This record gives sequence, C-alpha cells and structure tokens, in this order.
Amino acid sequence: MGRTFGFTKSAGKGLACVLALPALIALAAMSGVAESAPTRPELERQFASTVQPFLKTYCVACHGKDKPQAQLDLTLYGSMASVMRDYAHWSLLMEKLVAQQMPPSDFSKQPSPRQREAVIAWVRDCLLYTSD
Repeated sequence: MGRTFGFTKSAGKGLACVLALPALIALAAMSGVAESAPTRPELERQFASTVQPFLKTYCVACHGKDKPQAQLDLTLYGSMASVMRDYAHWSLLMEKLVAQQMPPSDFSKQPSPRQREAVIAWVRDCLLYTSD
C-alpha cells in the first residue's frame, strides 16, 4: 500500500492547520455546539470508549507501530492529553475522515457513518474544549 496520509512537517501544512482552527471554532459556534461542549472527563471517557476502539479497528493496521504509513503511529496516543499535544495531526485526521479518504476505500473494514461522525465530533469537541 503506497498510500500517504498527507502528514508532513512542511510549514505550509502547519500554517493551513493553524488557519483552519478559527474556521472550525466558528463553524461549531454557529451550529450551537459551543454551548454544550463536553467537559474534560466526558472527553476522556469518549476517547477510551469510542476513539481508541475506532483507531484499533480501522486505523492501526496501517498507522501502527510497525512501519506506520505517513510516519503516523496512532498507537502513541493513549489519552486526550497526548492528542492535544499533537492537535495539528488530529485536525488533519479529522479532515481525512470528513472527506472519507480514511480509511481508504480499499481497506477491508469501513466504519459506519455513525462511528465516523462520533470520532469527528470528538476531535472537534477537543478543539472547542481547548479554546474555552
């Protein structure tokens, strides 16, 4: 599988992620999500019950410890705090999920729309939590 996930350390992509953050915050605020942003304990619980199982099922086969595609090892993220330390990658991960580019269409396992949306919402909620 010669796919790349688009995770590079170029300044252009880093700038794009930084510029995308205010737009995501504004979008969430307009949709009314900001008023009911989850608390940190809720986000931690969702990470353990929803995000980690999603990653194990749909992501770590390619983005795990052994030869991680695009140099992205998702097994390194064991908590919400570890995600927040590297939010630029998670913002891009969210974009790939929204665009339905990940997992790739030829991957044998595909998440349901509900599972995909739950992870997207969690990443978005983490951004809202940190912006408070």
